[in-house]
Amino acid sequence: LPISECKNNDINQINQIAYSLLLPTDWLVVMATETGTSIDATWKAWRASIRASASNQINAINGCTTIEQLVALAPVVWQDQPKTAPVTQPTVANNTASSATTTA
Repeated sequence: LPISECKNNDINQINQIAYSLLLPTDWLVVMATETGTSIDATWKAWRASIRASASNQINAINGCTTIEQLVALAPVVWQDQPKTAPVTQPTVANNTASSATTTA
């Protein structure tokens, strides 16, 4: 295979891995956007590290000019997900107005 095709394959693989790592926590971003809340800093940092690892490896791949250089690249070491829960469920106040009945 030509180097360009090998590089494209490697870049596609890196993007797919990063996508599969981030996908399960995309709901955090959606929730934060919809509700105006913030994402836990630990999870935000983890997500940023996944994107940075992917970007750094793609830059390294793009810098290769030979197959030998491409093969010699160190594999990405993806950071493990944080051990903490991604969010704390908000406490919802007991809404008595919606369950109250009126009598005439």
